Amino acid sequence: MTKKIQTEVVVIGAGPGGYAAAFRAADLGQRVVLIDKEESLGGVCLNRGCIPSKALLHLTKLIDDSKEAKKKGIVFDAPKINIEEIRSWKNSIISNLSSGISRLAKSRKVKTIIGTAKFQSINKLEVKNAESTTYISFKKAIIATGSVSKTIPILPEDSDRIMGSKQALELRSIPEKLLVVGGGYIGLEMGMVYSTLGSKVTIVETLPQLLTGVDQDLVKPLQRKLSLQLENIFLNSVLVS
Repeated sequence: MTKKIQTEVVVIGAGPGGYAAAFRAADLGQRVVLIDKEESLGGVCLNRGCIPSKALLHLTKLIDDSKEAKKKGIVFDAPKINIEEIRSWKNSIISNLSSGISRLAKSRKVKTIIGTAKFQSINKLEVKNAESTTYISFKKAIIATGSVSKTIPILPEDSDRIMGSKQALELRSIPEKLLVVGGGYIGLEMGMVYSTLGSKVTIVETLPQLLTGVDQDLVKPLQRKLSLQLENIFLNSVLVS
């Protein structure tokens, strides 16, 4: 099926930058089309980044708090981890928030199209999905396509033992041992989650400090806490094989 649409503003990418720009343009009276290749609006942050990671960190805090309560005279039994229930709860949060974005778009009369966009000229786009092709003529375009995870050349991309942040957040299983390459906030978040859920986690960071760029006065107490929770933290270290 082929469709043709005319609009004033087209926004490619329905993440935090894209949908915010689309809503603002609509609020200013523009006719807006919002395009994303995934049906679940919200981009990486909502679907496989900030939101699911913070949801899982909330669970780790609950477990940590129950352990800390022992020092205050309140003792809880060891938690029983049900990965399927955790995954379902996490996915329900994503679904609810994504549906909220869709409702906000509808209330502003922002038309959403699911598919992959390709420029045909300076004022015309082709958007394809499995069911249709849509040609959009526009006056202004906003590109907010976000980013993708970088792969490590020495590691095979098709191994089920290697995860990017997207796969890690899917919680397919809790491995006995987990090596996290990178001591930035994403690596540390995933390390903390998997460690709390039962994995023996090792962090490897090329640079001399975790969370490069963050004030050392903030990093030091976090590193002390992590050194008690994780198996190992290797700084100034490079993964070679």
